[in-house]
Amino acid sequence: THTITTDQKRKLAFIGYLLAETHSYRPPTGVIVNAIGRLQRIQLPKLMANLTPVLETLREWRTRLPSDSPPVLLNDHCPICPFRKSCLQQAEKDDSLTLLDRMTPKVMRKSHQRGIFTVNQLSYLFRPRRQRKKRRPRPTGFKLELQALALRTGKIYLHESPCVPACPTEIFLDLEGVTDQGTHYLIGLLVFTEGRTESHSLWADSLEEEGNIFRAMLRIAQDHPDAPIYHYGSFEPRGLDRIAKRIGLSWDTVKSRLVNVNSLVFGKVYFPARSNTLKALGRLVGATWTSPDASGLQSVVWRLQWEVSMDGALKDQILAYNM
Repeated sequence: THTITTDQKRKLAFIGYLLAETHSYRPPTGVIVNAIGRLQRIQLPKLMANLTPVLETLREWRTRLPSDSPPVLLNDHCPICPFRKSCLQQAEKDDSLTLLDRMTPKVMRKSHQRGIFTVNQLSYLFRPRRQRKKRRPRPTGFKLELQALALRTGKIYLHESPCVPACPTEIFLDLEGVTDQGTHYLIGLLVFTEGRTESHSLWADSLEEEGNIFRAMLRIAQDHPDAPIYHYGSFEPRGLDRIAKRIGLSWDTVKSRLVNVNSLVFGKVYFPARSNTLKALGRLVGATWTSPDASGLQSVVWRLQWEVSMDGALKDQILAYNM
């Protein structure tokens, strides 16, 4: 990989631990070489403390393996885990709290202490508060109980009315990139004007062309100076900021028009879905993707395969996914 991960640092620390155990020498540092040959020196003592609970568990397993399977905890690692399907099936069978996307292990432990073990049980805890006229407005938070209630009833709950700007022309933006490399190779735009849709797929063959597609995106946006630019999540503004900084170009005028649709939904609209991801909500309103395994992770795989093979079919898959 290009970016050094926490998991890789932990593996390096374990190697240091083994050296200390077998050779009575505790190395103070280790080195990780990334995909393009750059070296990163890692201080090992700071990482050793994180190894202690893992090592204690492994020592215990050497003498006595637990009879029960470990508890299922769905997380961001699941999409690349070979046990994903079996864990999901077990969680669905148990109606486990971990099915809710924003359910953390800490919150789940607190719920267990209160005798709440299933999504169905959690759904009965939601009680709307009375609104007092003189109370200052509080920032919108996310209520797991209301999410569970939406799932149980199959209804959409409106906790707060989202404010959506209405304009005759609207622009929809989606960015594709390889996060590990910090590169962005495709900017997709849909310009919707009076029932007519105009699509743009701005593709970069290499990092050198990244600035070209960014400038093309700015020109299209400036052709419609009053149109809001909708995107979903924080990936787009962060990625475009990175490109602008790399090429030394200001885009503040266009950036001020960005509207994060996720912020209009989060804590305000509760759909009968386990998460607020674009695909989870898209399926509820009838949106489908051309490829059954389409995902942000899969698009990265397609791009890396395309860089090796230059296969036009792979490029077409990415363009269709982006649109």
